[in-house]
Amino acid sequence: GADYGHRLVWCVAVAVAVAWSLQDAAGRLTIEGKRSLGQAIRDLSPSGAKAVARHALTLFVLAGSVAYECNIFSGVASGVELLTDESAIRLAFLWLNGPLCCALLLAGSTDAVSAALGVVAFMLAVLFGAVVAACGLQPGFVSGLVPSFPPKSVPDALGLMGTTAVPLNLLLGSAIAKGGTVAAMREGVAAASLLTGVFSRCSSLWPLPPRSPF
Repeated sequence: GADYGHRLVWCVAVAVAVAWSLQDAAGRLTIEGKRSLGQAIRDLSPSGAKAVARHALTLFVLAGSVAYECNIFSGVASGVELLTDESAIRLAFLWLNGPLCCALLLAGSTDAVSAALGVVAFMLAVLFGAVVAACGLQPGFVSGLVPSFPPKSVPDALGLMGTTAVPLNLLLGSAIAKGGTVAAMREGVAAASLLTGVFSRCSSLWPLPPRSPF
């Protein structure tokens, strides 16, 4: 946002549309086929070249998951800077974050994890709203919906789209949809996709200097 202003808003819009359609398809596959996306892929590739491709896909998923989690941990470290600049405290938060994530995954279910994420999303929405209310926005938001690549912006555009339409969410969304209805799944996918786009855009806002309340 500081480098390109609103000129990459279109990337978020495209990524939201892609995430919305793919997660909807994964959810319908799970509900109608009674199998999650992972189970369906495994059943369709029992042996031969298809099995090799499935194992390669698994490695890509694992590698992407590790990279994405590293990004999350970096965000945690940056967030701790709101409290302190002490490197030891930041490191302690990171070491604590890992076991807490493992405990949540081992002790809970997919529904519990998604509910916890919903609470975090609500808190983020409140915080972003407070920041926008206090700082305001630079003009030109609508013009950012016109596709363009400012100089040296391609890596940032790809990163913005990749962190908005996260491929791993297809597997998570498929697991959440298991045992549900198509109507409920579509409501959840729509809300999640739109909120993801809002958060991705808000995280790269180019705010105006804070306005004085007086």
